[in-house]
Amino acid sequence: MEPKEKEKINEQEYIKSLEDQLEKARADLSQMEAELRLTENRCQTILKAVDDTVTIYDKELNMKIINRDVDLKDKKCYEFFFNEKEMCEDCSVLKTIKEKKGFVTEKKIGPKYYRIKTYPLLNPQT
Repeated sequence: MEPKEKEKINEQEYIKSLEDQLEKARADLSQMEAELRLTENRCQTILKAVDDTVTIYDKELNMKIINRDVDLKDKKCYEFFFNEKEMCEDCSVLKTIKEKKGFVTEKKIGPKYYRIKTYPLLNPQT
């Protein structure tokens, strides 16, 4: 066999190997996506089963997740819960984000009393 023929065979084997790796990576990705969807559905089911209102915020204090059937459209908690235009002076969510620990606070707005529990969701890689 001539050297050029060997090179062509090696190239074909290399391409076949890459195609096999790509096919396996696609299958693995598909499996991970299915597992992620299952985990997301489980988390949503658990959240909906909780009687208390549970919300998750981003660092800009936008509500991202709530265990109620409402349209958030990135509302701030003070807009959604208290119908206020500005953040509370003693914002528990902001304090939790800054100090990276949970707090329990009580707040009276108008005739209503609120007990607010906050807890950070920390990224273990940071």
